[in-house]
Amino acid sequence: MKTALLWNTYGKDIEWFDYSVRSYRKFATGFDEAVCLVPDRDRHLFEEPCKRNGIRLDSREEWPGLGFNWHQMFQCCADLLIPGADAIWHIDSDTVFTQPVTPETWMEGGKLICSFFTFAHLNAIAKTPEHPGIWKSRVDAALGGDVRLATMVRPPYCHYREVYEATRALVGGLHHPEGFEAYVKSCQNDFPQGFAEFETLGAVAQTLFYEQYVWRDVDRFGSGGHPSDGKILEGWSWGGLDAVTDRFGGTKTARQAFAEAGL
Repeated sequence: MKTALLWNTYGKDIEWFDYSVRSYRKFATGFDEAVCLVPDRDRHLFEEPCKRNGIRLDSREEWPGLGFNWHQMFQCCADLLIPGADAIWHIDSDTVFTQPVTPETWMEGGKLICSFFTFAHLNAIAKTPEHPGIWKSRVDAALGGDVRLATMVRPPYCHYREVYEATRALVGGLHHPEGFEAYVKSCQNDFPQGFAEFETLGAVAQTLFYEQYVWRDVDRFGSGGHPSDGKILEGWSWGGLDAVTDRFGGTKTARQAFAEAGL
């Protein structure tokens, strides 16, 4: 199986990207290809770090005023961006590896692992109006179904190439005859967005490709049960590298946490 790692980012996060790529070079092996997608206007910022680290740089014209929708749309087109890959891992620029990893880190018995909570659980424990359970309504609106498993648990998120094509076909089917791109473009662009790319991909995976994954209930496995546990640090790019946010125990900045990880 040919594997690929994909960053989908933009100029504002270039400093975060430098840390993420540094961690990729230090800890990640076994991926057949690494690709970074950015808006055309930001291409010049990424050319040198991508070339230096063996990452193929791709850029496209962003939708004016709808940058996040554009970003989400292309997450669902990862198979078109990387046509040679059988499975694709998505990593954000504010996320770093902290231990040696390979694609097999997120596989079991030759199948991709998809960790999940149930949306029923997320909604039952919700303490604020803006909680992970809200994405269920977005997925149900996109696909016209009743999604049960919330798969946007912890990066990197990985899917088989067939899942992306099926997602575009289903979203752009009977419920949205205007087509996939037009539907995503029409959704609310600001938080909480009207489309949820990874939850939608996860919904298609659990509906049409269930037997091709190993499904891991995070609640049942507990601490250390997710394949990313102890192997990544996930920042919060909106907070900045030098702000203390709700990440890293709320006690240190991303720059401090990354430095402690040897980056």
